Amino acid sequence: MSVTPVAVSRSQMNGGYVDGFNTIYNFNLEPQVMGELQKLYGQGIGLHEIITFGGNVIDVASDTLTVLEEGAILNYILSANAIPAGAANAAIAITVAAIGTEYLLAVGDVVLIPGEYVNAGASTSPAKYQVTADNGAGVYTLRPLLSTYQITTEVPAATNLMVTGGNYAAGSSGGNAKHIGKFSRTFSTAIKKAAFLIEGSMQSTKRYTDTMKNGQPGVFSEASMIADFLLSSYISDECLVGVVPDAASLVTQVNSAGTASIVRGTQGLWPALEARGMQQTYVGDYSIADFDDLADAFESQGVLSKYATFAMGGSLYRGVENSGLDFIKEFSGGTDLMKSFGEMGIEFRRIKKNGIDTAIVKLDTFSNPLTYGLAAYDWKNSGFIIPNEYVMVKDVAGGKALELGNLTLGYKNYNGENRRRVFGLLNGMAGLSNAPVVTRFDEVRGEFLSEFMLIANKVNQMIMVVKA
Repeated sequence: MSVTPVAVSRSQMNGGYVDGFNTIYNFNLEPQVMGELQKLYGQGIGLHEIITFGGNVIDVASDTLTVLEEGAILNYILSANAIPAGAANAAIAITVAAIGTEYLLAVGDVVLIPGEYVNAGASTSPAKYQVTADNGAGVYTLRPLLSTYQITTEVPAATNLMVTGGNYAAGSSGGNAKHIGKFSRTFSTAIKKAAFLIEGSMQSTKRYTDTMKNGQPGVFSEASMIADFLLSSYISDECLVGVVPDAASLVTQVNSAGTASIVRGTQGLWPALEARGMQQTYVGDYSIADFDDLADAFESQGVLSKYATFAMGGSLYRGVENSGLDFIKEFSGGTDLMKSFGEMGIEFRRIKKNGIDTAIVKLDTFSNPLTYGLAAYDWKNSGFIIPNEYVMVKDVAGGKALELGNLTLGYKNYNGENRRRVFGLLNGMAGLSNAPVVTRFDEVRGEFLSEFMLIANKVNQMIMVVKA
């Protein structure tokens, strides 16, 4: 049996609330409260809600934020050349592929040659070869710490080899100084707006919708809440699929001074994952066995946390449940995050597999038939996995160290100008409030504005999940 979907009724119009839409209220019954409006107009949980209710929100003091993201303390080397078989107690040469301007190896370090290449694979223990010379161009000479070591099988080129500290003689000098590498990441703000218009005499006409939970009666409440929900929806979309427009795109808008400016955007999670993240591809339904891959993926990126959040579309979520209902237990961690989501009616579950405790959440937005759920896209079968870790970064401009979540929302707020969620009312001749009349038209206009950036740290630790 299968279900054949039909077209979804749509009613959004390119215009304001004027007298012509009056008949829509004939279908509404009293009382209409905030929760019902949320169900009717809200698009469901999105990335904006996940980050906000997780508490990962900060203020930023500029339309760009450049941070230094710390790399891993430990490193491996990539052998650019094959290491041929040779005699016992023979020196070997390794050409190390550079990472940026550094080679991640120094005189005195020890490189571990896997046991399968040494002494005909007679031992599983790696052979320790210590660096004794460096030609300054990435070529290193190494000698074995045991004279019995003999490379009997060629070590292939492009083999990743572990590095550890060297062994020193009494009274000798120390090795080279080491430091932690840092990666510069620059994040930009996006500006989103949502507006509404109410024609005169609309608010003063009593309807069945006049009783509202928030105490603001009539069409003004509905109009402002729809704009509010739209702004949240736009923020979620930008956080997921946003890009930073470039000057060559010529997408500009004229400001009040008559000057054209490039529109502002922030890089979303999905483009960031494509550029710097891991990817997991599954066939058919996502199964419980696929969760085994998470531990290996996290360990490959130095993730220490054993907790992760897996946000996914409806079809992917259904596959997870269908393939392993016995593994899925109700999440009862009692954290503030889970409590906050629970109050919104959002259900969290978890799967503990291969040492990783994964909270899974279905993103209703990914199945919305008016947006991500459209047939031309495949968001219903997609998702992303984020380890629950905090990252130490340094704000280049402010010069201070920050501890941020992997995903953080930064709102522009500095020097008395808070652009987190700005609301303005342009009052006309409608007589809606005691505010001064600023336009002669018989109307009232309202607009929401938000300037924000998605700060995605250590995206290499995150996983994009897509169906093959």
